Amino acid sequence: MVWGAAVQQAANNGLLSQENLAEASATSEWSWIKQKGDGTYHIDFTDAAKGDYEHVRLWTEMLKNKSITQGDGATVSSIGDDFEGNYANGSKAGEDYANNG
Repeated sequence: MVWGAAVQQAANNGLLSQENLAEASATSEWSWIKQKGDGTYHIDFTDAAKGDYEHVRLWTEMLKNKSITQGDGATVSSIGDDFEGNYANGSKAGEDYANNG
């Protein structure tokens, strides 16, 4: 659920491309990707079921495989780094080094 919220926040703040959101919304599999009246796409989990949150992980893995070095693949990878603790571990290691030399 937390992963879904992070991806929703990224998408709704313009960090994921409208092209990928539009492509995904064309299939009923990703019903949580919706189109606004102005034609832009966003992620809305208002009526989400447990399976929808599981599908977010699948969809983001597909994005990562499309383009890991640029665009949405890089954004999703960055979210993943945050969740896997890579940034937090690096910050802690730096703090330890600064305090203990």
